[in-house]
Amino acid sequence: QKTLYAHNKLYFLEFDHRTHTSPSRITEPIRDPSGNKLYDSANFPGSANKCKNDTEALNLMYRDFILCQATGASMWWFDMLDGWFRSEKMMAAVAHMMTINRRLSYCEKESVAGIAVFAEGESMYHVRKQSDIASACLSAIRRSLAETGAPYDIYSICDIKLPKIAGYRFIIFVNQYDIPDDVKNAIGRLRGPGKTLLWLYAPDYAHPGEYGEYSVENISQTVGMRVEQSDTSHGAAVYDGIKINPPALGPYFSVNDAGAQPIALYEDGKTAAAQTEIDGCRSVYSALYTLPSALLRSLARSGGVFVYSDNPRVYVYPNSAFLGVYNGSESDAVISVRRASTYHDLIGECDYISDGSRLTLPQREQRNFLLLYRD
Repeated sequence: QKTLYAHNKLYFLEFDHRTHTSPSRITEPIRDPSGNKLYDSANFPGSANKCKNDTEALNLMYRDFILCQATGASMWWFDMLDGWFRSEKMMAAVAHMMTINRRLSYCEKESVAGIAVFAEGESMYHVRKQSDIASACLSAIRRSLAETGAPYDIYSICDIKLPKIAGYRFIIFVNQYDIPDDVKNAIGRLRGPGKTLLWLYAPDYAHPGEYGEYSVENISQTVGMRVEQSDTSHGAAVYDGIKINPPALGPYFSVNDAGAQPIALYEDGKTAAAQTEIDGCRSVYSALYTLPSALLRSLARSGGVFVYSDNPRVYVYPNSAFLGVYNGSESDAVISVRRASTYHDLIGECDYISDGSRLTLPQREQRNFLLLYRD
């Protein structure tokens, strides 16, 4: 997402959700170059779970449109096999979104995220293809981030040296299992008062060094607290009554450091997540692949990140020009805003007035809001 943007590359989000008008049957089977049948009327993927009506389809279309507008991506409505958008309401929505896009094209739309998320490609060479680490650390974390209620930017670890990275207050490392020395030095320069660094599972565990390859001592040095390794699972972890699934396969890690403050405990009583301070910087370590949104939200807020929503079913897409909201809940969306103002919704073409730092958006059939600031 942000790596492409930082290097002046354009990303296209392909909208190919199964709308209610997408074909459930294919008269002529689709075959690969060898003639093998790929799809036919009986096995066309996604047909059983496609949108039920215009309302569901329009909500998905506007939600993805807002995401693209907020992050600087481009939108591609993919009419796969023809018939995906064969509805007057859907085509009217496309025209409306094009009008909104032209209006917003004159706005400066800079990121307002206080959270930077770093993922790594080459570290995954140390992970067996049968392991669930890839889907858990790179996929499941995205749902937790989306439910946090605060915007975030995702980078490749190769961008850790970019000057703009120093502006983020909360930095998350999801799968840095082998950290080169120059990257370690760059991360060290990010530490400072008011910053939070969150490490997941096994940072630098696979980096060869004085302790050899696959060393828990590397994790301890990286996160600034003593971490232990076990071949036996400690069970699920618990945070504020929320159970967090443990790694399916070993190695298993836990924190054993009297100077660290526990955040989440395993079922066997050992510490699954903890925090400490290094040179005024808060270092948080979790021995899990991912964390629930409630814990991420708490860490973000206590780290000085502005949180727009405490409801995990209310999703926010803000930038410097507007505030995008998708209300996936069954009640009004209550949003925290940075300033008291009148907010104009470009989708519904109506105004909402904040009550101080709170903005209430009524539950409605069209669950998306694209709010321009009006002083």
